[in-house]
Amino acid sequence: MWGNMIFKAGSLAIVMLALSVPAVAQWGDPLLDLNYGTRPACPFECDSVTLLVSGSVSSTSWQVPKLMSTERVGDSFCVRFDVVYNPDPALPVVVPFDLKVPLGMLPEGKYKVIYIFYLDNPLSTMPMIPTVVDTFRFYVAPPGDQNCDSTVDVLDLTNLIDVVFSGRAAPDPEDRDDLNCDGAADVMDVIGLINYSFLNSTICHPCRVGPRPLAFAWRWVRSVGGIAGVVRTPESVGYNQTNIYRMDMQFEMYHDSTLVVRTPYSVHFEQLPPFPGGFVIHYRDTDMIPQLIESVTPDTLKLMDMCIDCYEWVFVRVR
Repeated sequence: MWGNMIFKAGSLAIVMLALSVPAVAQWGDPLLDLNYGTRPACPFECDSVTLLVSGSVSSTSWQVPKLMSTERVGDSFCVRFDVVYNPDPALPVVVPFDLKVPLGMLPEGKYKVIYIFYLDNPLSTMPMIPTVVDTFRFYVAPPGDQNCDSTVDVLDLTNLIDVVFSGRAAPDPEDRDDLNCDGAADVMDVIGLINYSFLNSTICHPCRVGPRPLAFAWRWVRSVGGIAGVVRTPESVGYNQTNIYRMDMQFEMYHDSTLVVRTPYSVHFEQLPPFPGGFVIHYRDTDMIPQLIESVTPDTLKLMDMCIDCYEWVFVRVR
């Protein structure tokens, strides 16, 4: 599984510059036990992806790597680190490091990361030597792809069965096993994956339905409703409204900076004529009307009050 793969950089490519002088001949290669990965290990498109880089330097004369830059071109990232040499005498002690490089949310697909580490010796005539170049690949995988190899096949079904029936550790993120978006990984998800794989049925996408994509802060933009189609905005009502849906199923509403509602919420798929079938938010606070999730993307949330002539709400995500 690419996204969950942590591999050692055993074959380090030593880059030769002009004069054909390798960095290892000048100061020795200070980088040991390099490992790479992502968090989540097998992300969905609404997950915020973070690259993980760990290892150690061979002496306290070398500072741990620091991020220089991250560049993206299409499906490729180039990540550069600076490893600075301190000429003062130091004990030959192995110093571990653990680095995180946030990338944010990415569309589904395969990505390549090129890591470049620069040995930086201010006293040298060639102060910046690119000494280690490693390539790492990961997937932002669709639902059903349990092992993050870009295909949905019998191996994914085997993985799901092991989680549900054999106590195998859940994937990262955990809701990759929840193929019907009901909040639990169980036999119904196994049946759903079988039907999806062999009978062309459908499975849910946690980034587009259910509670998961709600788990952000959302700023209210406008509402339209009532018999006359009244338009309400923050300017017309005199305050800014922010809705916060937490992953622990707690909801908060603020008017400007004042908390006006705090209550648990739940999300269920329902068929409630005359409304279209879909996922409905229920609030434990009885003064709050259930709301149909019309659409939710990483940037925009549209809700409809579940009552005649009530309002349709538009929110944008607070970043």
